[in-house]
Amino acid sequence: MNLAETSSLFMPSRGGFTLLELSIALAIGITLLAVLGNVLISSTNSLDYIMQDTVVLGDIKDVVNGLREELRSSTTGLITIDTSNADYDVLTFKVSSGGTSPSYGAVDINGNFQNGWSIRYTVSSSNLVRNVLDGGGTVQSSSIVVEDVDTRFSGQKGFWVTKTGSLYNVNIRINKTFRDSNSARKGMGSTVFVPN
Repeated sequence: MNLAETSSLFMPSRGGFTLLELSIALAIGITLLAVLGNVLISSTNSLDYIMQDTVVLGDIKDVVNGLREELRSSTTGLITIDTSNADYDVLTFKVSSGGTSPSYGAVDINGNFQNGWSIRYTVSSSNLVRNVLDGGGTVQSSSIVVEDVDTRFSGQKGFWVTKTGSLYNVNIRINKTFRDSNSARKGMGSTVFVPN
């Protein structure tokens, strides 16, 4: 028996593939496409979550920084913290007009300083709202500064302010729900020195 006859014994010659071979190849191909599709979807969802998470942290940081700057221009005698709500605190204060002998109040919607007016941060319908109140306590302007403020979680409110002497600790926590129905809690706080 020569070499050509030996190889033909182990590898029979034929013109095409059997139905079984085609079925196996098709099943492997479909499985590979499904795995590749799941990896692509998972990567897209992860990227979407990272982007959303970054936006949420940026929102919280902007709010905390803005509130901190306003508090710095106030004085401890003009700041009140209402802690009666189980889920959120209410922070009310007046800011300085500036100059050598400042008066205290708030800036109105037109950008004019109003002596005796005040600023109030409160939560309404899960939004942290910044209100400007006139001397009689009537809301003159209102704006949402951040959405999805969390309720009480692990013993902490969603928005809370604590005071130790001239130091005010402002904290906010957001509970954000994403398009895929997953949710994430993110929080941030800052300590502010407010002169007497």
